[in-house]
This record gives sequence, C-alpha cells and structure tokens, in this order.
Amino acid sequence: MTLPTYAAISDDWFYLRLPRGVSLAEHEAEPGHDDRSATARVLRLFREHLNDTTAAFGLFDLPLTPAGLRQLDPHLTPAFFASLLERSNPEDPNNLFKLTISELAVYLGDIAADQFGGVWRLARMPNYHESVVFCENYEYSVWDAAMRRASSDQSDRTLVANYETFAQAVLARRQ
Repeated sequence: MTLPTYAAISDDWFYLRLPRGVSLAEHEAEPGHDDRSATARVLRLFREHLNDTTAAFGLFDLPLTPAGLRQLDPHLTPAFFASLLERSNPEDPNNLFKLTISELAVYLGDIAADQFGGVWRLARMPNYHESVVFCENYEYSVWDAAMRRASSDQSDRTLVANYETFAQAVLARRQ
C-alpha cells in the first residue's frame, strides 16, 4: 500500500474540528479546561501504549533521551508505516496508523520537555494533535514531525534529525 503524502496525512488523518465560524486561534484562546483535561488524558494513553508499538522492534521502556530516540528511529521505515496503513481506516478515529503517529509524537515531545525543561501546551479536544512542547519561546510541533516521518514524500526527515534541529535552536537561545 502506498503511503500518503505529508499533506494528505495532515488533511485527511489529523484534520481540525472546530465550531462553525471559529478559527483555531479563537478556539485555543478560550480556557477550555475540560477539553485540555481530555487532551492530557489522551496523551497519557499514548504514553502508556508506546511499548505496544515498540515491542514489534524488541524495544521496551525507551528512555526519554536522544539515545532512546536513536534506538527507535531506524525502525520507522516506510514499510512499517505501510503495514499500519493497511490495517487502518481514516474514518476510524482509533485506527492504528493515526494512533502510532500520535504515540511517536508524544514520545518525541516528552523527550524535548524532559531534556530542556519544556512544557506541554495542551490543545483543546478534539484537536489534541495541535498540542506542542514550549521551550525558550519555541513551540515544537511534534505531530508535524511524526506525520512527516510517516509520509511518502518526507519520510527521510527522521525524528532524530528533527529533534536535533529543535535542540540546537533551544541551546543557541540559552547562550
């Protein structure tokens, strides 16, 4: 099965759901405490299920370090993502392709937050995938990185390289 492009993953698998006539910025500007609590719960579930995904590679309890990311990233091949896609329906919000991308995004974000003292800025549900890690006035869009890695046209953009670019920016800001 052919992998979708980055744009198709973003538009068809992780599309925004907003009240009619309301922009994302307007929606996110509202407190939305219940929505953000729901996002926190969903991110926790992604963390809890990462081992289910990494077990396929013989990897368990990856550390929240760049070394853990370096262990995982080589396994994230087009063939791996194609196998997930074959078992997934974009209309199903709990499909394997989308859930795995989300697990990877949360792992990447947790590494960045842990390594640099960043914090998660939780988006309002149902747009959990708009959550970012904030550090040194940078917003790290980890879902964007994971979607690119799973795409047909940008799979060469590894999570390690993406993380290293973010790390360099944060470290340069601290000097």
